[in-house]
Amino acid sequence: MNKSKYLPVLLIFLSAVGCSTGKMEEPLSDDLIQLSVVDTIGVEHGDERYVFGAIAGVQFDLQSKLLVLDGINGLIRVYSRGGEFLDSFGGLGSGPGEFLEPLAFTILSTGEIAVVDWDSWCIWLFTESNEYSGRLGPFPDGPPLSIRPGANGRIAGLGLSFGYSAEDLAGEYFIAAWSDSVIPVQKYLSGDISISALESGEITIDYPAVCFDTDPLGNLYYALSTDSTWRVEYFSATGVPGLVLEQEYSRRELSSAALVEVMQMDAETGAESENETRFSLAITGVYCDGTDRVWVRSGGSDHPYFDVYSSEGEHLESVSCPGLCDPLSEIEFLITEFMIIAWDTNPVDYPKVYLLNNPFS
Repeated sequence: MNKSKYLPVLLIFLSAVGCSTGKMEEPLSDDLIQLSVVDTIGVEHGDERYVFGAIAGVQFDLQSKLLVLDGINGLIRVYSRGGEFLDSFGGLGSGPGEFLEPLAFTILSTGEIAVVDWDSWCIWLFTESNEYSGRLGPFPDGPPLSIRPGANGRIAGLGLSFGYSAEDLAGEYFIAAWSDSVIPVQKYLSGDISISALESGEITIDYPAVCFDTDPLGNLYYALSTDSTWRVEYFSATGVPGLVLEQEYSRRELSSAALVEVMQMDAETGAESENETRFSLAITGVYCDGTDRVWVRSGGSDHPYFDVYSSEGEHLESVSCPGLCDPLSEIEFLITEFMIIAWDTNPVDYPKVYLLNNPFS
């Protein structure tokens, strides 16, 4: 389950998008393809153009320039495909084209840049040349928590909505597509969320987490888990649903390395993790690499591990990245046809972007 807490007035969400507890079965292939880090972008000290406060997202634009969203400094920095600094835009502030709390961004099929800014409850829009062009919002219950490019210039995203049922606060999670209004033009899936009040006055939000991505044609793939199965489904660009695959799995305890990290976080925060955090995640990501392949990342491994499938559900390869230690799946990925990008959302040293080889390019 995903858990979020927010202050009743400000509705400040503290959760990251993940997937429900569990673990995929053992690798389907005995021959693992290994990813390797070929370069990095980012330094701890020195040239400020390469010093990140916190990396909230990384994307390639339509000219193959690499855009990095710094959530702390409120900037999007632009680099060449090889890592040379080219430009930056945005900045902290409340003016047009400035960010208060940027959560995520994406490059739309039109080339426009869409940036989720939680504190403004909006999605800011920029032209392909990085010029501010307008906004979508404000959203009545807050903007989407994560976004991807949808078909025909739309924005696909994971959102939450709230209301009252029998005098109790209720709500739903959903994946939808937006065009020129905060009212979705299409909802792909939705489900109820559980809301409860804590003695501290905060409100806890529980919902089955969902991982999703879109391909260049606007087809949307998402992964969901139950207590005993996980499945990958899709919606075509024209809205036709389908099933890619479904498999059983058994919930397993975290690895020793992951347990050490959990205990360290407990010691730092003074909190005691709930029982469900003692188990590995079933799926921690689903990615479309720009071809007919769907990458499904499993939890329960101390290093990133993927099973790669065709869009029809045929298992193609198993891929691991032994050079990156990630027992709690805090490293995010962008998988493209020509390159794989990774970044650590909670680095032990300093934020950096990892450039990895794509074994299929």
